[in-house]
Amino acid sequence: MNPRLRFKRADGTDYPDWEEKKLGEILTQRREMQTISEEAPLLAFTIEDGVIDPKDKKTNKRDFLIKDKESKKFQLTKYDDIIYNPANIKFGAIHRNKFGQGVVSPIYVILTTNQNSGFLENYFKRRSFLQQTKKYLEGTVEKLRTLKSENFLSLSINLPCIEEQEKIADCLSSFDNLISIYNEQLKTLQEQKKGVMQKIFNQKVRFKKEDGTDYPDWEEKKIGDICKTFSGGTPRTGVEEYYNGNINFIRSGEIHDSNTELFISEEGLKNSSAKIVNVGDILLALYGATSGEIDLSKVNGAINQAILCIRPQEGFNKKFIVEIFRYNKNNILKFYLQGGQGNLSAQNILKLNFPFPCLEEQQKIANCLSAFDEAIKIKKEQIKTAKELKKGLLQQMFV
Repeated sequence: MNPRLRFKRADGTDYPDWEEKKLGEILTQRREMQTISEEAPLLAFTIEDGVIDPKDKKTNKRDFLIKDKESKKFQLTKYDDIIYNPANIKFGAIHRNKFGQGVVSPIYVILTTNQNSGFLENYFKRRSFLQQTKKYLEGTVEKLRTLKSENFLSLSINLPCIEEQEKIADCLSSFDNLISIYNEQLKTLQEQKKGVMQKIFNQKVRFKKEDGTDYPDWEEKKIGDICKTFSGGTPRTGVEEYYNGNINFIRSGEIHDSNTELFISEEGLKNSSAKIVNVGDILLALYGATSGEIDLSKVNGAINQAILCIRPQEGFNKKFIVEIFRYNKNNILKFYLQGGQGNLSAQNILKLNFPFPCLEEQQKIANCLSAFDEAIKIKKEQIKTAKELKKGLLQQMFV
């Protein structure tokens, strides 16, 4: 069985057909235990990034809250090992060690190979392969089911010769490198915007009028004094005619999106407390994991009770208000979250005081920060495109 897209030898001839192999034929479990040392520092393993330095802020550091680490033995891993988390492989927790030699928690399965580990990593991270592993998970509690190494090694894959593996891995690696570069550029843009916001909202940097003179001093304003606000509601579930319309139904996790998953009808709107909002309205998420998220609505639609629509009066720029909320988000959450789920109260939002410049300076600030947003948007689109191109190649390169 061969894929649709094949590489060829330098002389233009075909490589041999792909062959089915048991993973136990090409992978060997590494079982070397040792203590932490200068040559083998303690490393972390995450679903997103695989083997990383524990100092990296992306790790949850749970593996490193261990007593007597100096005397405890960990598993040795080396560059190009294949590592997976038996409990989380179904979520994609399988990676090639691209970091280097070190030790990790004994809970992980570490494998060496006589094949190209870059090729294998791309093969293993495909959705179809991860779906295949689910059949071999063991355990009675769904969340705690794991994939034992012997079950993993009993799986079969289709494998090209080493030389073709290397060409496939090099091709896909070029996309990974490009995505990594784009991600670094995105991170830089986000940090630059953050730094500019800090200087602007601390008033260390001020815009000037066209004639070079200063704008008036900023003045404290209460949100409730300068804005009208309202929340929405949800049409009763189970009533089909309420959900067969064409009105975008915006939920708290969708305030940044140009599309919504649900649509309601005029009948659903009429028979509920859902409220209509327009493109450009300020939407603030009040409930749960998205509490404090804020954006200008990308669609005309209706909102539920988890969203607060904020409409400022004349003399106040919507984009400026969005950015001052973003800048103060941590303080807002710190002082105003209520309840176990972490909900924001609309009444408390109305009590918030922020310093505001005159409208003309607000607009200049909004335009400055919008330029960052546009650059960030373009970079995210480049990342998305590169990932889609790689995904398309994967579908053609692998059986």
